Amino acid sequence: MNNEGFLLYDSMVALLIFTVIVLMLPGLIYISVLDGDSMAQLKFYRELYTLSSRYDFSADYISKAAELFNKAEVPCDERLKKICS
Repeated sequence: MNNEGFLLYDSMVALLIFTVIVLMLPGLIYISVLDGDSMAQLKFYRELYTLSSRYDFSADYISKAAELFNKAEVPCDERLKKICS
């Protein structure tokens, strides 16, 4: 039986598995970090939304929302410049 062909296929499969692991591991780490950041931002915006129903006057809401933006250190959207500046 000729073992040279088996060793070639074995090394090719090992190289393929190693390449998949090396290429996919950073992507999986990035996705998990992005998921954590998204969950934190979603929690912040939920809190901001519930805060909006507590105040009758917009000036009170804007001042409390500005405090919340400063505390959470969330990047400000263009449409929310009035609140987070």
